Amino acid sequence: TISFTLSDNAYVTLKVFDESSVLVKTLLDGELLAVGGNSITWDGTDGSSALVSDGLYSYTIDAVDDLGNAAVQQVGDVLLDTRKPLDLISPEDGATLAGTVTLVATQVDDYTIRSDNYAPYFTAIGTGCSRGIGRAAQQVDGTWTGINKYISTFAVSRSRG
Repeated sequence: TISFTLSDNAYVTLKVFDESSVLVKTLLDGELLAVGGNSITWDGTDGSSALVSDGLYSYTIDAVDDLGNAAVQQVGDVLLDTRKPLDLISPEDGATLAGTVTLVATQVDDYTIRSDNYAPYFTAIGTGCSRGIGRAAQQVDGTWTGINKYISTFAVSRSRG
């Protein structure tokens, strides 16, 4: 989504370019938009409606008011990344959830999943464990054993290379 603010009603042209500055798609072509915040969603396709490759694209925004006064061209970047960072296996889409829920997912190549766990207490767990929280321990093979109430936050990031 490309967001921008207009100080007055204006005819707006918004174009997306690839890394070689070749026009990929014109999202708006002199369309009248209202003063204030505007958001335009690019679906990741080119002018022929074919999906383009993931990557960093640039865009230009040109605006002209009713009197023909042109605003300074605005430019920016938009990252197209169509891959899912996780492939959720369970629970299935549309499942009604209650109580304790176990999420089962597989990690997509070149994404890193980092888990930060918080608990009101910490107890070191014996050998064979890579880390422990309270009475729960993550085994070397990545599985958890034990019981503990804790909060997990997960950060998913794409490796660049």
